[in-house]
Amino acid sequence: MKIGNTHATKFSLLLIAVISAFCFADFIPYTIRSFSYAISLTIKEVIVFLLPFIVFSIVFQSVSKLQGYNAIKVVFLLLGMVFLSNATSVSVAHVVGKIAIGSVSENLTCFDDAKPSVELLPYYSFSLPRHISSLNAVILGFLSGMLLPRMLGKKSEKLSSMMATSSVFALEKGFAPILPVFIVGLVFKMQSDNLLDILISNANVALLLFCSALLYISFLYFVAAGFSIKEGLRKFKGMLPASLFAFTTMSSLITMPIILKAVKKDSQDGDIADIAVPTALNVHLVGDCFFIIVMALVISAAFNGVGCITTSSYLAFLLYFLLAKFAVVAIPGGGIIVMLPIIEQYLNFSPTMLSLITTLYVVFDPAITSMNVFGNGAFAMLFVRVHRLFVKNG
Repeated sequence: MKIGNTHATKFSLLLIAVISAFCFADFIPYTIRSFSYAISLTIKEVIVFLLPFIVFSIVFQSVSKLQGYNAIKVVFLLLGMVFLSNATSVSVAHVVGKIAIGSVSENLTCFDDAKPSVELLPYYSFSLPRHISSLNAVILGFLSGMLLPRMLGKKSEKLSSMMATSSVFALEKGFAPILPVFIVGLVFKMQSDNLLDILISNANVALLLFCSALLYISFLYFVAAGFSIKEGLRKFKGMLPASLFAFTTMSSLITMPIILKAVKKDSQDGDIADIAVPTALNVHLVGDCFFIIVMALVISAAFNGVGCITTSSYLAFLLYFLLAKFAVVAIPGGGIIVMLPIIEQYLNFSPTMLSLITTLYVVFDPAITSMNVFGNGAFAMLFVRVHRLFVKNG
C-alpha cells in the first residue's frame, strides 16, 4: 500500500508540474524559461547518450539468463509479434481512415499562423556525439547474451550483472530525482509554441484519431489481462505515468524505466520484460500507425479525391510501411521522416501534401508518443503472457 501511495503521489506532483508550467509560463521571465528549457535539453542529451549502454546492459543480462529457455525462440517470437501487432494496428487504422474520409477532411488545418511571435530558445546549447542507436544496442545485447555465456561462462554472467546493476543505479539515483526539472523546461517550450491552441483547433481530427487508437490499445490491455475488464483497467492505469511523461518529452526511449517498472509490477518474468520493452520502443508504434495511416488517407482524399490510390500501390505502401517501422529515428518527428519517401512514392503525395502531414505529425507528436508508450506497455504484457504459454511452458 505504501508503494502504491508513493507512486500515486509522484504522479500527482508530475501532473501538477505540467499544469502549473502551462498556466503560469507567461508570468515567468523569458530568461528563466529559456534557461529551464536549456537544462531540460541538457538532461535529455545526457540520457539519450547513455541509453544505448543502458539498453545493451539490460538486454545482455536478460538474454544471458534465458539460455535455459532457448533465447533464439524468444527472439523470433518477439520479432514476429512486433510485425503482427504493427500489421493489426495498420489494418484497424485503415478502417478508421476510410470512416474519417467523409467526415473530417475539411477540418484539416495548417498552422503557419500559430507560430509564436517570440520563440523560446535554449539559453545555451549542449550536445554529445551519437556512436550507436538504441536499436543497434538491442541487437548487440541479443547477440552478446546468446554468444558470450558460451564463450566466457561465469565471467559473462558476472559482467552482465555488473553492467545491469550500474545501469539501474544510474536510472534510479541519477535520473528519477531530476524528473520535475526535466519536465518543466519542456512544458515551457510546448506552451511557447502554442501547442494547446493547436490541439484545440484540430479537436475533431484529433478526437477521431486518438479515441480510436485508445480504444484499440484498451482492447490490447484487455487481452493482456486474460480478458478481465477489472485487471485490464488496472494495467492501463499503471501505464498512465509513463504516458504523461512521454507526452512532455516526446520520446518513448526516455520513458523506458517507467514502462519497465509498470510491466514488471504485473509480471513474474522480469527478464522477459527487460527484453520486450527495449525492443518494442523503436519498432512497436501504435500511435504512429494510426496517425500516419489515417492522415495519409484523409489528406490524399482531400487533395486528390476518393479512389485516387490504386489497390496495388496501397498494398505496397502498407508493406514498406511495416518494414520501415524497424528503422524509425528515435527523435521527435522521426516517425514521419522515415515514411516520407514511401508516402510520396506509393500514395502520390505532392510537396504540399508532404508538408501538411509532416507539420501535423510534429504538432501532434506528444500525443502520438503518448499512444506509442501506452501500446508498448500493452505489447510487453502480451509478450510476457504469450512467452509463458508457448515457450516457457512449451
